[in-house]
Amino acid sequence: MPLAEPTWRAHVGGRLVEIPATTDAVREALADDPERLAEFEAQLGSTPALERAALVAAYALPRQAWDEIDASIERVTSLAHPAGRPGQHGW
Repeated sequence: MPLAEPTWRAHVGGRLVEIPATTDAVREALADDPERLAEFEAQLGSTPALERAALVAAYALPRQAWDEIDASIERVTSLAHPAGRPGQHGW
């Protein structure tokens, strides 16, 4: 019985989804996004071994997940700085 491809699980769009957990699987997932694939390949060789899993996970996440992360950061920032973004008013 062949082993299943390693995956991670993440919540995206309110659903639990499986994302690739190997370098080759991330390359395959990024095949339809040449710009993002090129970014991944460029960073891969210079990323320290101890940080490589974080790099693979970051590129394994679909864009929708990053949009959700960005929106969450924006919400937290607006709560922490109701008058605007930090630095916007010389803080």
